[in-house]
Amino acid sequence: MVEDGEPVFTTPAHISEVANILESRVSHPHASTILQTLVGLNALRIHTLTGDHVKAAATLSQRMGLGFNDTLAYIAMKEQGTEEIFSFDTDFDEIPGVTRRTQ
Repeated sequence: MVEDGEPVFTTPAHISEVANILESRVSHPHASTILQTLVGLNALRIHTLTGDHVKAAATLSQRMGLGFNDTLAYIAMKEQGTEEIFSFDTDFDEIPGVTRRTQ
């Protein structure tokens, strides 16, 4: 797991999604502290997204039957050469070649 030093990556879009959830549940200072800790993890790499990623996700999401952010994650996974995703979102269970992990 991440805290054990297992290398993982995420995208700015998904960090933003986490931030929105945190900010709706805890105070802004507390959310900020959690986010600073998250992005400060040595094992965490942040995969850059471009406008081309956004355009591809807008098109591919409909074909795959996934939400936009899930499709962005899928595109980033393909670019990183990984088939595993940490997620509680069961939509990933329907994607051939993707293994969803919750821990």
